[in-house]
Amino acid sequence: MGTGTNCIPASACVPMTDFPKDFGKLPTISFVVPNMDYDMHNIGFPGDRAAIRRGDHWLKEHMSAYAEWARKHNSLLIVTFDEDDFDPKNGNRIPTIFYGAKVNRAEYASTINHYNVLHTLEVMYGLPSPDDVSAAPISGIWKK
Repeated sequence: MGTGTNCIPASACVPMTDFPKDFGKLPTISFVVPNMDYDMHNIGFPGDRAAIRRGDHWLKEHMSAYAEWARKHNSLLIVTFDEDDFDPKNGNRIPTIFYGAKVNRAEYASTINHYNVLHTLEVMYGLPSPDDVSAAPISGIWKK
């Protein structure tokens, strides 16, 4: 949020209490970011299971109805994290989940990041990408 070039205006940020019950009223793209109590970001200690349970509970409570609606109404829910549990044995594995009517149900081993997710959405909507984009769109996820 803010007023700089790449910032989201405060008017576009609304509390979860304003998330519509009629999901057809959502804009084409919405970003839902849980607050610090539920985002699993500041866990405190790697593998803090209480923070993970709080985040999982929040996601189920606030997004499961939309997830089911998305599957039936050609919509798309993307859940992604921005870091892992800091276990060096896991190699920085960050979950990104695409859920919706046109998504192939599968597990993909390819490495992706936030830029790949963004470029996938740009391609999906036929939007121009910056000339310096180096992240490829995620391939093989859409049903034909």
